[in-house]
Amino acid sequence: MDAALKWCSTPPLWHTEAVWDDPISSCSGPFLQERFSKAGSYYCWLARGVDHRPVRPAGPGSLLAPMKAALQPIIDEVWQYCGQTGVRGRKVTLKVKFSEFQQISRSRTLMRTVDIRSQLEEIATGLLVSILPVARPVRLLGVSLSTLNTDEEQQSPQTTLGI
Repeated sequence: MDAALKWCSTPPLWHTEAVWDDPISSCSGPFLQERFSKAGSYYCWLARGVDHRPVRPAGPGSLLAPMKAALQPIIDEVWQYCGQTGVRGRKVTLKVKFSEFQQISRSRTLMRTVDIRSQLEEIATGLLVSILPVARPVRLLGVSLSTLNTDEEQQSPQTTLGI
């Protein structure tokens, strides 16, 4: 009798000291069903790497919440600077650095300056959603505001072409 069968032929596992270096995958399905009832079949397949539960892939929604939470303090810091200096900008840029030190950036330029924090948050979150799902671990997030205007300057909207 080999070691795996000897291990499997012991009384129920919760009553004995089992030798854990012998794989449960060497036990037969009917034997495991006898020992563990309904769960025996599940354990048998699980030990062999088979899992029949439905796969729910991680989509953009599952990554959005933690990344959006990480973005909030950055947006707060940018908006605090804008509030202290009176500077406003028309271009919002999101920069994402990955664990292998590659980076991407996405930006959006508006017709008028970003005047309220919620507008900055909405644009930055929209840029974040545009890059999801990411296949690599993210190391760093950044938000910047550029094409700056100060309060003293006359804010005229960008002219549009009638094309």
